[in-house]
Amino acid sequence: MAGVFGVGKVAELDVRREIDKLREELKLKDKQKKRPKATLPVQLLMLHYLGFLEKYELSNTKKAQLFSFLLNGDSQNIREQLPNFIENQLRNPSNEKHLMELSELFKQLKLNEISQLIEKDLIKLRTGK
Repeated sequence: MAGVFGVGKVAELDVRREIDKLREELKLKDKQKKRPKATLPVQLLMLHYLGFLEKYELSNTKKAQLFSFLLNGDSQNIREQLPNFIENQLRNPSNEKHLMELSELFKQLKLNEISQLIEKDLIKLRTGK
């Protein structure tokens, strides 16, 4: 009999409104979650460990153009960082945190060989060898 008086439809509309409200709240929470952003040096380190920096015989200018498009960065800034980039990154103790984060990321992705390579580089960084 509830359908005759419209009570069932009203209740159904209320439930649908509540569901829509919850969906909107979830969307808002998803938008509010901060996705970690990698700095340009971290992005370049990642490309190095994936083998992209050394894969093609390109000048640093051409690599910078390619990576600026890929990373949405400034090609001049990238070109300036490319010469001796890896050596400079592995000499700077402040990069230890970034290397540890990359190692953990590769572990989570089940790319254990890359993670182990980063762990070796971390040892070099810590020991200065």
